[in-house]
Amino acid sequence: MGLGTWSLTRDLTDGAAWAGVAGLFCGFAQAALSAASYLRRSEASWRDAEGLADNLAQIVQAEWLGEVAARHLRDPKVLPLSWTSTRGDLDERPHRVVRDRLAGRMDGRFDDVVVQLADGYRRIPSGRLVIVGEPGAGKTVLAMLLTLGLLKARASGAPVPVLLAASSWDPVREGLDDWVVRTLADSYYAGRSVGDPTPVA
Repeated sequence: MGLGTWSLTRDLTDGAAWAGVAGLFCGFAQAALSAASYLRRSEASWRDAEGLADNLAQIVQAEWLGEVAARHLRDPKVLPLSWTSTRGDLDERPHRVVRDRLAGRMDGRFDDVVVQLADGYRRIPSGRLVIVGEPGAGKTVLAMLLTLGLLKARASGAPVPVLLAASSWDPVREGLDDWVVRTLADSYYAGRSVGDPTPVA
């Protein structure tokens, strides 16, 4: 099992920044890039879970495509965003860290970028990823594009990649699984419980 690391850089002047880009995305990427799926309980309930997963995928994809449009990320004049694997130290055993030689650049070829990001992420055996970079470097944008790339490649009934803000999780008061379920219900189902979901983290 490995931990992937990507580092963001900017080909910008100090005064330039991404409009609307949040600061630190998440250090705990498994919570931020949670895959919402449901465990098999019976053949009938699994078919229902597949339908719910497909519905959730459509909702999440529409949400982030709307954000892409709002931020004009398909605009060929968008400020460039570059990324590469980092050599920095992480709080993880060295032999478990996968330093993928992934480098890329977003300069208007939106569909190619999201596919490239998803392909790179799938090369990480554990699926755990930490995105690091200075404030305003584009960590949130990169996570958003990765989510869209994974949704684009998703097969029907497969786990759903969902972008969650780990800053809203209090591990002292709530377990990770409970937080993921509650956050998904609050964000996408107006707080309603949908069946008996069991998140796979």
